[in-house]
Amino acid sequence: MKTVVLLLSLFFISSSIAQTNPKKGMTYDKEAMLYYKLDQDENNLYISLFKDEYAVKVKMPGGIKIYFNLKGCKDTLDIPVIRYPIVKKAENWERLEIKDFKDISTGEYDVSNEFGIGASGIMKAVAGKESDEKTNFIFEGKITLPKLHFGLEKGTNIAILILLMGQRLVAIPPGRVSPILNSTFYGTQEMKAYFLHVDTWSETWIDYVLE
Repeated sequence: MKTVVLLLSLFFISSSIAQTNPKKGMTYDKEAMLYYKLDQDENNLYISLFKDEYAVKVKMPGGIKIYFNLKGCKDTLDIPVIRYPIVKKAENWERLEIKDFKDISTGEYDVSNEFGIGASGIMKAVAGKESDEKTNFIFEGKITLPKLHFGLEKGTNIAILILLMGQRLVAIPPGRVSPILNSTFYGTQEMKAYFLHVDTWSETWIDYVLE
């Protein structure tokens, strides 16, 4: 009888863990070290994000930019983009930036706004981690985008770029290295690897079909 009770207890514990696993059902991008999931209903497109490796990149000046190429091409020129969170001297989780959307003026807006373009997110420090460990923070976020602002028909392919910018507002040019990792930088190889990663852009391109 005790064995049965123990097995049932283990089953319910494991089931509970599985149900609360934030990575469940998500796709992992190895280069960006980012988990993502796209869903949609009749009215909205939803982008869920989870990052537990170098998540500190999210709260640096570049933040996260999400581009929507409505022609299905991997091109970011003059296309709609959302930036969230807003990161200047400090991160702002109550504001997002909207740019190049039809009938919406470029600028910053509350995460709950008249256009229905929403965002939510949380950054959690991991207890017991050093400030330069790649797993010292966990980020969870979600973007809501009304299909109305796409103006596209069912079956249309969209190319979506999730850009994690790290510390920089422009990418490191090809063949160049991070300026914070020059010959005067002292530290362990682990520290150098950490700062190189958080000072480097990482991109995740997604092909998605509207239903």
